[in-house]
Amino acid sequence: MPRNRQSASRWLALVVLLVTGLAASRQVATWPARLQYPGEGALGGDSMPLADIVHLARGVPIYAQASAEAYYGANWGPLFYLLGARLVDLQNPSYRPLRMLSLAGILGCAAGAALLAFWYMGSKLAAALAPLLFLSYGFLTRYGISSRADMVALLLSVCGFLVAYRFRNSRRLLLAVPLFLVSIYYKQQFVAGPLAVLLFLALEKCYRRAAEFGGAIAMGGVGLLLYFQYGVFAGQSFFHHFVLYNLLPFTEPACGVLFFLVFLLIPFLMGVQALREQPDKLLACFLGSAVFISLATSPRAGSDAYYFSESVFILSVLVPGLLTKRLGELSRPLGLVLLYCVAVGIAHLSPPAPTREDLQREQALQNYLRQHFAPRTAALGYLSGDFVRAGLDTPISNLFHFSSLVRKGAFSDRELVSQLRAHRFGLVVLHFDLWPGRDDYTANFYTTAPLREAIWQNYRPADVLDLPEPAKLRPEDRFYVWVPRN
Repeated sequence: MPRNRQSASRWLALVVLLVTGLAASRQVATWPARLQYPGEGALGGDSMPLADIVHLARGVPIYAQASAEAYYGANWGPLFYLLGARLVDLQNPSYRPLRMLSLAGILGCAAGAALLAFWYMGSKLAAALAPLLFLSYGFLTRYGISSRADMVALLLSVCGFLVAYRFRNSRRLLLAVPLFLVSIYYKQQFVAGPLAVLLFLALEKCYRRAAEFGGAIAMGGVGLLLYFQYGVFAGQSFFHHFVLYNLLPFTEPACGVLFFLVFLLIPFLMGVQALREQPDKLLACFLGSAVFISLATSPRAGSDAYYFSESVFILSVLVPGLLTKRLGELSRPLGLVLLYCVAVGIAHLSPPAPTREDLQREQALQNYLRQHFAPRTAALGYLSGDFVRAGLDTPISNLFHFSSLVRKGAFSDRELVSQLRAHRFGLVVLHFDLWPGRDDYTANFYTTAPLREAIWQNYRPADVLDLPEPAKLRPEDRFYVWVPRN
């Protein structure tokens, strides 16, 4: 290659690295504030996991079937709750230990992207770009630096895929099975990896190995299900929580498609082109599986951007691969680099880190709860983790999930309505205006009509406080407090 073309290639590579590094650094710069922020920081994704973990650590049967006494969401994998119960301090419940777990998960996934990109292209540039691109996505920072189970579960699945990728031509591929199973029982979401491996083996006509791999996944999955149902959580309804209660209705199918078109369409097209120019059947299976599963499951009630985490991971491997190849060959690189910069600019968009004003509002909410309500007062609302931090009880830890299952017909809300009429709850806190005609769509999404009627008739508005930005689902959300009528 002529010297001037080599120089141009190096300058373009430097531009790509600088743009991606800047986007990633802007995300990483918010991590300390997100880790140290004491309140809800992920649109409800912090609160409910913390509440259920505290319940489990106190010996509460969180996988019990819904009853007149309580409903604990616990709709993620048991390994997440069991590990969390060992980390959270019951005397001073905090989101931070769980956020540190997520931090380790997101960093591990970034490292996995670097390794896979190097295996794919044999390029140090691709290996450097892949983790930076992965960390550039704003929604991964929001949900990755949180109490959620997503990033650790994704890391476990990524590790399984790395093992399968490395040993795809031998029976040692089966070493990936335990990692995939642990991922599923940490959070039953990231299944594109094992599905991709199964598709790859079938396409390669390795039917015996495909049967061994699929059989090991199936037998291991059923075995663990029986172990948790009849062993660890004997006498509870683990199967209902782990499987049936997660089968929520699909509500807005256009939302996932819109997210994909805005944030992932350009990277997806670049990823497809990468596989055309540098074919890799297993990576192609992973990309197809991840995008299909993301689009198919994102309309589920309660879903959000994190449903596309697997898609972002594999695209963070493929897109640097295409850039590396084009820059090395100087084959129409300028337009590709410009398109890539646009994609990175879109990807890094995310809400800002918690501010000093958010800290003040969060402290005001905690002070209000502690000063106005006695310890162990039963509270009903969306931010159950913040209630637990204030020393209150949350017998319904996931009001949204409870209401969704009532609308689905899984059980009735009559018993909860009776408890509201009997003033069992010392306070009800909602993030929307409950009065008819003011915010009906949100009210219908997070509650049921009988619950709202019971609150109107038996509780009165007490206060409206400002919510910190990280706890808001929408800019207009507030902290609406209802207390029993005299």
